[in-house]
Amino acid sequence: MTKLIEDSAKAESADEVFDKEYRIIADEIKELKKKKTKVVRERQLAESYDQRMQDMEGYMRKTNYLKKEFDDDLVRRLLRAVRVINESKIEIQFQSGIVMTQRIDFED
Repeated sequence: MTKLIEDSAKAESADEVFDKEYRIIADEIKELKKKKTKVVRERQLAESYDQRMQDMEGYMRKTNYLKKEFDDDLVRRLLRAVRVINESKIEIQFQSGIVMTQRIDFED
């Protein structure tokens, strides 16, 4: 773009070719900025996800996760939601964003 402007200044004229090429370059710059913003946002989400995973792993290391009793605090830290799909299936959504469907079998 700088070279295009320099060439135009040397020629001391602004014509349609200059305008067209300038618009093309400006559009490319705008598109590249959008892509950069998207990549930065995705990188931040990935870092956030990694940090949450590290936090959960650290908490699980500090806590004896092989306990035989129910740990409400641990469950609340790990799970975002549990939804009943039907009488034999539930959906578990973890804080990390992972969603898992689990079948439930009942025996009488």
